[in-house]
Amino acid sequence: MSTHSTLLFTTPGPSFTHSIHQTTTPTIASDQVLIRNKAISINPLDYKRIAYNVLVNQWPTSGGFEVAGIVEAVGDEVKHVKFGDAVVGVAGNGGDVSFGFQEKTRLDGRNVVSKPKGLSFEEAVSLP
Repeated sequence: MSTHSTLLFTTPGPSFTHSIHQTTTPTIASDQVLIRNKAISINPLDYKRIAYNVLVNQWPTSGGFEVAGIVEAVGDEVKHVKFGDAVVGVAGNGGDVSFGFQEKTRLDGRNVVSKPKGLSFEEAVSLP
C-alpha cells in the first residue's frame, strides 16, 4: 500500500485551516485513471466549498477540480490514454480521494484527455 501527500482542509470557513497528510494512494476501477499531478488550478468552486461548506461530504476535505499530470495507472476500459501519457482532466467526482490538491489523483476516464503538446502543464490545466 503506497501513500502520498494530500492537502486537507480541516474545518469550514474563510480561514482555510489546513494541513498536509500522508494518505493512501487510491486504487482505480476499470473505468478510471490515476495521474501524478504536475499542475492544479484553483477556481471559485474550490473557495466556495471550503469557505461556505457547500458540496462537502465530510471534513477534513480536499479540493482541486482541474488537474494536469502524467498517467501512472489506467483501467482496462480506458483506451484513449496509456501509462506515461501527459494528460489534463477534471477531478472531484469520486469523493475526496479524487481531488487535485495532492500528489496523485484518481479520475474518471471520461474526464481525461491528452495534454496538447504545445502547452505546458501549467497552461493546460486551465483548459477544463
